[in-house]
Amino acid sequence: MPKKAKEGKKKNGKKKTYKVRNWKEYNEALVNRGRLIFHITDEALQQWEEQERDKKRGRPKKFSDIAIETTLTLGQILRLPLRSTEGLMSDILARLDSSCQSPDYSTLSLRGKTLNVDIRIRPIREDLHLVVDSTGIKVCGEGEWKVRKHGWSKRRSWLKLHIDADEKTGDIIVGDVTRNDVHDGTILPVLLDHIPEETNIDQCSGDGAYDTRQCYLALKERDVSTFTIPPQKNAKIWKHGNTKGDRHI
Repeated sequence: MPKKAKEGKKKNGKKKTYKVRNWKEYNEALVNRGRLIFHITDEALQQWEEQERDKKRGRPKKFSDIAIETTLTLGQILRLPLRSTEGLMSDILARLDSSCQSPDYSTLSLRGKTLNVDIRIRPIREDLHLVVDSTGIKVCGEGEWKVRKHGWSKRRSWLKLHIDADEKTGDIIVGDVTRNDVHDGTILPVLLDHIPEETNIDQCSGDGAYDTRQCYLALKERDVSTFTIPPQKNAKIWKHGNTKGDRHI
C-alpha cells in the first residue's frame, strides 16, 4: 500500500484528499497484482489419473481428486467458467510437456459437487508476530429493476471485517465480521480468545484504534511482550511515574 500524505480538510466540507508520494513502490505493487505464479509438482502429475478403480457399476473415474481440485481451484482464483478453465489447464499441461490431460468441463461440473476438500492447516510458528486491522465490506442486495427504476439508495449498508494475520507469512490466523458501528478495540480481545493458548504471541501490531486499556489488558493476559500500537494524541499515563504499563507512550 502506498504511503499517503493527508491534506487539510477544505472549508466547504468535502472529503479529505490524499496524494501519493512513493510512486516507485506504488507502481511495483500494481504490477505485482497481475503476476501469475503457478506450479504443479511432479507428485501431483504422477497422481493426476485415478489409481484405484471403484467397484461400483458404471464407467470408472479417469481423473483423481487432486486433478479435479487443482483445476477447479485455478478456475475459482481467475473467475473462469468451466470451459475456459478446461482450456487453461490444457495449455498449462502442454507447456509442462506432460502427457496428462485436463478434465473436461462436464467432468468438472459433476465431480465438483461431490469432491471432498481437505483444508491445509499450517502449523503456527513458535514466535508469532500478530498484525491486526479491519476493513469495510459493502453489503449489496438491491435488484436490477429497483436500481434501474429508482437508482441506488443513498444509504449503503456496511459491515466490518476484522483480521489477525501473521506478519511473516501473511496468513490469516483468525477473523470476525461485525456491524460498522463496532469499535476495533472491542474486537481484539475476542479474536485473541480464538487463538489457541499454546500459540506464543511474541508481538502484536496495530493502528491507533487499538490504543485502549481493554486491548492492553487482553494482550497482557496472553503474555504478549511487545505492543507496536501508536498512542493517540490525547494519550495519558495511567499511573504516576514511568511504569511498565505505559511504555508505549
